[in-house]
Amino acid sequence: MVRKPLTAWLFVLPALLVFTALVIAPILWSLSLSLVRWNGLGKQVFVGFGNYLQMLRDKVFVEAFFNTLFFSIVGSVVQLLAGMAMDENGAKMAALTPDAKQAVMTSRDTTETGQAVEVGGRDVDVERETDAKMASATDFDSSYDQTFHAAAASIRQAWQANPDITQISENLIVEPTRDGLNIVISDQQGRRMFPEGSKYPTEQARAAIAAIAPTLARLSNQIEISGHTAAGAVYTDPRYGPWELSSDRANVVRGLLGEFGLAQGRVRAVLAQADVPQRPLPVGQRADRDHRAQRIPTRAA
Repeated sequence: MVRKPLTAWLFVLPALLVFTALVIAPILWSLSLSLVRWNGLGKQVFVGFGNYLQMLRDKVFVEAFFNTLFFSIVGSVVQLLAGMAMDENGAKMAALTPDAKQAVMTSRDTTETGQAVEVGGRDVDVERETDAKMASATDFDSSYDQTFHAAAASIRQAWQANPDITQISENLIVEPTRDGLNIVISDQQGRRMFPEGSKYPTEQARAAIAAIAPTLARLSNQIEISGHTAAGAVYTDPRYGPWELSSDRANVVRGLLGEFGLAQGRVRAVLAQADVPQRPLPVGQRADRDHRAQRIPTRAA
């Protein structure tokens, strides 16, 4: 007996409704939002493809897009080649006679039990273990390197998304390192991130600190926060000098990061650097001689 089409549609209707509500509708809503300028509260202003053109002119987006494309292509090729190699080995095993298969399996079992297999005077087990450790270390470093570069790109995007922060872009540096990220909020070209003698950052610097908290919260690294002060500043209170001020600044930054989502247990150290000279900033970045940076390095746990 052939079922009526209406009966079939009634069976799939609940799934279609759920799929439409949770997948199709959000996609259409997102597409409509991409064509307007809207802060989430006020009136929507239709801009057509303006948002897409602005995105394509964003150097950080273009760099992140091509990095993602590169890793996707390379990853697909590596996985495909590995799968083909495994399939080829499986085909070779299938073509062996039962006696030959038993000999191969016996050889593998002997190696896996930890007994040394001597080949030409070489300990095969030791060499394999060494190669495995080296490969594991390489994969670990590569994974962290990709994570840190992605985190740096995420922080730059968060900064660029806020017009107030883009005005102080010359004062903000984020550098991926082998051990984590080095984030610097420094005085540049006469623009101060902390008012002179104050432990509290300016509103723009506060926004920049708040913007990095979600990205740092997603990392697993422990974080060190170091505060700095101006060189040659005059302090009227003999019991409150550059060491106390730089310590207070670092602690205020710690509090701001916690306020915007960073767990306090993630902070390993809060350091006071006073006006002690730090290492030079990266090429292309200049700092005023009389004012130093507030640094937030992350380290691999």
